[in-house]
Amino acid sequence: MTAELAVVVIGLRAPAELVEAVRSLLAQDTPAEVVVVNSGGGDASRLLADAGIAVPVHEVAERLDAWAARNLGIEKTRAPFVAFLASDCLAAPGWVAERLRLHRSGRRAVASAVLPDQLESRG
Repeated sequence: MTAELAVVVIGLRAPAELVEAVRSLLAQDTPAEVVVVNSGGGDASRLLADAGIAVPVHEVAERLDAWAARNLGIEKTRAPFVAFLASDCLAAPGWVAERLRLHRSGRRAVASAVLPDQLESRG
């Protein structure tokens, strides 16, 4: 069965945090098609393989602007809905399910809220 939502994870120079970004998607209760686009060097394929993660990775030697990386990712996916996740972000539990719920209810575009990982006390 093909996933309804594809998530394109965008990396620049294969950052180490890419592993946790992809893991946050693979841990979702609702499965998603995950595709990684890495540009500007590094070896995202090896980074993910060394972490025991097997997802399609598309490497581009030159640095891509975010729009170009997104477009490449879209070309490499099959799901009817597409989302994007930066390599330094994590998908919260239920993120995929909520996006799909909103799309199925008729919303053509769905935005994501971004929350800080830790709140610093100020005072």
